[in-house]
Amino acid sequence: MIYFQRFYEKYRYGEDEKISDSFHEGINILPFTANPATSNFDNTCSIKGITGEFFRYNSQVPANPVLDYTTYIEEFVVNYLRQKELSKDGIEKFKLIMKDLMCTDGNFVPFNSSFLKYIPLDMVSKKGSPVLSKYGSGQKKLAEYLMSLIPNSSLNLKEEENRNVFCHTIQEALEQQTQASPSKPETSYYVLPFIQQQFVNDIKWLLQKKDYVVLKYIDMLLYFYACYSITQTIFRLDAANKLNDSLENPESLYFILDNESASERRDVVKQGWATKLPSEYVSKLYGRMQAVDMLNILLMDNENTKPIGLYKNLLDKIKETPFDYEIKNQCEKLLEYCKIGKYNALKKRTSGKKVDEIKVISDLSVNSYEDFFKKLESICKSYQSFEYHGRMLSRVQNLLKVRLLQTRRGRGFPVLVLDNDMLTFLIAMITREQRFKLKKLYQRFKEYGICFDLHTKQAIEAQLLKLNLLERRSDSGEAQYVRIIL
Repeated sequence: MIYFQRFYEKYRYGEDEKISDSFHEGINILPFTANPATSNFDNTCSIKGITGEFFRYNSQVPANPVLDYTTYIEEFVVNYLRQKELSKDGIEKFKLIMKDLMCTDGNFVPFNSSFLKYIPLDMVSKKGSPVLSKYGSGQKKLAEYLMSLIPNSSLNLKEEENRNVFCHTIQEALEQQTQASPSKPETSYYVLPFIQQQFVNDIKWLLQKKDYVVLKYIDMLLYFYACYSITQTIFRLDAANKLNDSLENPESLYFILDNESASERRDVVKQGWATKLPSEYVSKLYGRMQAVDMLNILLMDNENTKPIGLYKNLLDKIKETPFDYEIKNQCEKLLEYCKIGKYNALKKRTSGKKVDEIKVISDLSVNSYEDFFKKLESICKSYQSFEYHGRMLSRVQNLLKVRLLQTRRGRGFPVLVLDNDMLTFLIAMITREQRFKLKKLYQRFKEYGICFDLHTKQAIEAQLLKLNLLERRSDSGEAQYVRIIL
């Protein structure tokens, strides 16, 4: 069933029934707000704040972030030890060991994976100066987004009693001395199901490793998955070309190593970020998301507020209702309402020469649901506020530029890259630290949408050989194997 009336209830406002220029009414797609002054994330802060918030959401025992080592760790633990009647000398020795393990430059540092949930939001820049509150909000939104990568929003992590007496003592002290409320994400986002499955498998694999491995690589895994999921979702926000695209496999993008050059003939340019997700496409993300949001409003059952999903899901759902003359009229009426309302709103807040850039859409006739989807998206993109163009583009690029996106060739040409640490980690994760043929390894990378051309494959093999991680061993003497143990 198609709920046209609900659309008008959600998107009309005021006595003159203007159209609301909002999104995320029916489905939350990306962890970005339209206003970068309220929420942002880029290379200013570290990823650790996202990690801490993510593990607070997953903790069965509520935890407060450690904002100050002396107040939140030392004082709480000392009070606890006094209650346990430990000697004064014993307390002092405990304090010294604890500070040596958990305090660097006055800041809390987890030395055991059970303390990840105590990492606070990073509100200090890498240069050591305080940052604006928008960065705290940005970290929270990304942590919420990562929680949406988990079906039913729970990893079901068993917080077993720590057998390490030292760790157990600190944990018990913090749990008794702090009265923390359970942390729950305020927003749930739509995530492609195949990425959810990959994420759960991969994070559970990592969390089974020794503590020093978890502490070293957990930030990397969470960051990679945030970028991976967001990028794959952006590909699907394209009614003109992706209406019937599978939601079960990743779109491929070419990567290079961060120490390689990128010429025009390289696949990383021809089939990489700048070609497959050009600025013109990404700058229209607000309008693209709004169109998907409107369609979810139209199709969600009254009894079920769960969103339908992206275009493939929406098209399958709407086709349960036959496209007849009455439906055709209703669709065209809705398009006309959106066109007039959004055109007038954009024209009102646009001045100067930009007014002439506003495209007037005249043909709103539809003969199928596919036509309806494409024309609704065209309206939302064409009448997206000009000020949103750079905002959405910068939000996406700023996130990826933390580690995966670099500008090359001196002309602002973005390419996707892997540094040595990320490459090493991904190989270990993809192979589960097993001995793999290189050919099979590259096939497994494709399951994450990562492709390499011949030049990059040669660079990877040279890097692995340099690190003594590559074996040449087969009947023919030509096959190459890799095994990385973290």
